[in-house]
Amino acid sequence: MADNGRLTVDQKVKVVLFYAETKSVVATQRRFRVHFGKRWASCKQTICRLFQQFETNGSVLKKKRPLPASVSTPANMAAVKTCVEKL
Repeated sequence: MADNGRLTVDQKVKVVLFYAETKSVVATQRRFRVHFGKRWASCKQTICRLFQQFETNGSVLKKKRPLPASVSTPANMAAVKTCVEKL
């Protein structure tokens, strides 16, 4: 795990690869422990979620939410200008 208590990207990739090869949660956990020299391994829910996320998105990384589009209309710009002038 990374310092913040989460799996690193490399660990997530290995979980997906191990599960894709074995189709077994237990075998994935065993291979993870051996590969990374750890006494722990991800739980079944995490392994399944990562694999499903990879199948759906093609990535183990979480997709960032898109930022809302800014609305720069003449009316909004005039309102901001009025507020700034009052300061």
